[in-house]
Amino acid sequence: AKMDGDIEKIATKKATVPEAYSRPWALFDNARSGFAALLREFEADGGRRVLLPAYIGWSAKEGSGLWDPVRSTGLELSFYRLDRRLGVDLDHLRDRLSAGASTMVLVVHYFGRPAEGGREAVALARGAGAIVVEDEAHAMLSDVVGGICGRDGHAAFFSLHKLLPQAQGGMVVTKGPGFGERALDQGGAVVAEPWSWDLRAIADVRRRNARCLADAMLPLAEDLEPLWTDWDERAVPQTLPFIVKRANRDRLYEELNSRGVGAVSLYHTLVDPIVREEFPDAHWLARRIINLPVHQDVREEDIPKVVAVLGEALEALRTGSDGGRAS
Repeated sequence: AKMDGDIEKIATKKATVPEAYSRPWALFDNARSGFAALLREFEADGGRRVLLPAYIGWSAKEGSGLWDPVRSTGLELSFYRLDRRLGVDLDHLRDRLSAGASTMVLVVHYFGRPAEGGREAVALARGAGAIVVEDEAHAMLSDVVGGICGRDGHAAFFSLHKLLPQAQGGMVVTKGPGFGERALDQGGAVVAEPWSWDLRAIADVRRRNARCLADAMLPLAEDLEPLWTDWDERAVPQTLPFIVKRANRDRLYEELNSRGVGAVSLYHTLVDPIVREEFPDAHWLARRIINLPVHQDVREEDIPKVVAVLGEALEALRTGSDGGRAS
């Protein structure tokens, strides 16, 4: 028999291994600052190039949260293709990875939905020895509440102000010791932490609003088609994206906002290196996408009003009674 001091510990009274399931994090002014910190660490470690998905936009007011941080480094830049539904072209990614240079691959979970082919893309990249960063600027709630993205790469970053009612804020999370540790040291911004809100309740409202809006939009199917109809029930949308099939997207955007519906178009203008000849699907989508609000301030009873405004806006564009805006 073992003496008292030598008792075999089958199950301890509480967890005592701090590194198990560790997910260190740090706050930044915004998501682009967090991404820039990860890029600086990668470059300092001898990294040579970054592979980005070929659907990255910019605006004259805000620039580009992905393109601008990469341009501020000395890293080479390349793009891998996405299809018209923003699914990863795994064959194209595989070809780009075969170049052999020390590489960081960015996988973007657009609008809160985990990237189609994203897990396979991460596995390909990691198998090739690449560092993988998951862009969850839109997908923090799909990660933290839904638990369906953000766990496969070496690090991820969030944009707090794109999902929560605050003016700014970003966050970088890592998988513990390894890549990203020094990037976290560059954080420490004085912004509200996401834990200040009931994230589960916000996620539930956003999911409900997305379901209700998708159902209410069915009568407009000849004009507006959901970008995706196969949302995982655990995913939490940042906005609900649609493809404008017949109307001029820019004029529809103007009409909706002038009538009180806060539509956006992500990303209506792609960065210059994403050329139409090489990435036609990206340009096809950029000309047609419109994103409708489903955030936690939208009340369920407001959704029929949103759809009614959409119908009125489309009719105005068909009949030319929109006043000639945004031709």
